[in-house]
Amino acid sequence: MTSAHTIEELIAMPVLERFAAFREIENVAERRAVTAQVHKEIVTTWKQHARWGGMAAHLVQDIHPYYRNGFERLMRNCEVKREVDKTKFRHLNNSLHHHHSIEDHAWFPRLKEGHEEYIPEIRQLEADHRNLVVLEKRVMTGDFAALTEFYYGLIDHLNREEMITVPWLLDGTGALYF
Repeated sequence: MTSAHTIEELIAMPVLERFAAFREIENVAERRAVTAQVHKEIVTTWKQHARWGGMAAHLVQDIHPYYRNGFERLMRNCEVKREVDKTKFRHLNNSLHHHHSIEDHAWFPRLKEGHEEYIPEIRQLEADHRNLVVLEKRVMTGDFAALTEFYYGLIDHLNREEMITVPWLLDGTGALYF
């Protein structure tokens, strides 16, 4: 199934409705591409928000780009020979584990308490973390296909995480959880 909605319609939807529309896209590659396109457009609108800055900007402009760019460089370097640079992967992934640990043990539990209607989406973000751990074990055996899935899964996860949490940070409710 392809997206029944235009990018503009998806951008205009309330968050939970948008995520339901994403789930309707059965093809994973297509869903990830649509999610990435919507995310890219939404970031532009966030940067124009009167409350842009603080943790929202830090997450979108500093923290997540470190992982996006680092794993993208790793992928480009490994694609030529289709071999995993385990040392570079381990270095980036250790930092990612720290980041995800903070989310899993501090931020996500508090968000679930304050935004109960989002519990299924936050649980999906937590499941993404667990799936990345499963993939990382395969990556560390040298499995290039696992590295590819890890990378695309991580990018999709970061996009969805931002589309869920940044609106809370911009309206002030997310900042209560730091």
